[in-house]
Amino acid sequence: MPDFPAAQPHGSLEQLTESVHFVRGSMRMNAAMTIARNMTIVRQGSELTLLNAVRLSGAGERELEALGEVKHVMRLSAFHGLDDPYYVKRYGARFWAPEGCGDPTPKLDEVIDEQAAPPMQGARFFLFRETRKPEANLHLEADGGSMLTCDSLQHHPDLRGNSLMAKIVMTVTGFKRPAVIGPMWLKVMQDRKGSLRPDFERLLELPFERLLGAHGSPLTSGAHAAVKATIARTYG
Repeated sequence: MPDFPAAQPHGSLEQLTESVHFVRGSMRMNAAMTIARNMTIVRQGSELTLLNAVRLSGAGERELEALGEVKHVMRLSAFHGLDDPYYVKRYGARFWAPEGCGDPTPKLDEVIDEQAAPPMQGARFFLFRETRKPEANLHLEADGGSMLTCDSLQHHPDLRGNSLMAKIVMTVTGFKRPAVIGPMWLKVMQDRKGSLRPDFERLLELPFERLLGAHGSPLTSGAHAAVKATIARTYG
C-alpha cells in the first residue's frame, strides 16, 4: 500500500447505541499542540460506515473488523479527511463527500446532498446552505435521534485528549462549552455580513437526543435542547 499517515494514539471503541460506536483519537499538529479528534462508526447489518475517519492501530483495526466490514467512508467537511484515503484503499470502501469539498483525494463514489440516500436505514443528510465551504451532518432516527457532525457542533464539557497548549488555546477561544458551535469553524464559514442562524434553525427541525462531533465528547442525552440554547446564546 502507498504511504499513509501513521495511526496516532486513540482509545477503544465505545458503543453508544445498538448501531453506533465512537472512537476518541488524536492528531499531533506540532511539538506543542496535540488535539483530540473522533471517529463515529455506524453499523447496518454487517456493513460499517465511518465518519470523520481516524486511522487506528493494528489492535484498533481488529476491534473495528470484529464489528463488521468497512463499506463506506464519509467526509462531512472541507476541513477533514486526513485518513479517508487509507480506509478507502485498505478496505475498498466507497467514498462519500459533498460536492466542492476540497480535493477529496480518493475517487468520489457518492455525492452527499440532501437528496442522497445514506447507506443505512432511518438516516438522512443535512447540508448547510449558507456556509462558505461545504459542510454536512448525518441524522439517524433510531433511539431518539443522533446528530453526527464534523466541526459545526462540538461538545466540550472538558478538554481531555488535548495537549496543555491546545487546552489553553481552546479555553481562550471559547470551545469549553456544551454543544458549542465550533468557534474557529464559525469564523471561517460564516460570511461577515451573513448569518448561519437559518441553517441551525433548520437543523432544530430534526429530533435528536445525541450529538457526536469530530472533536470533544459525545453528548448522549438532551442534545437538542443544548443546541437550541447554544443557537440562542450565539445569535441572541
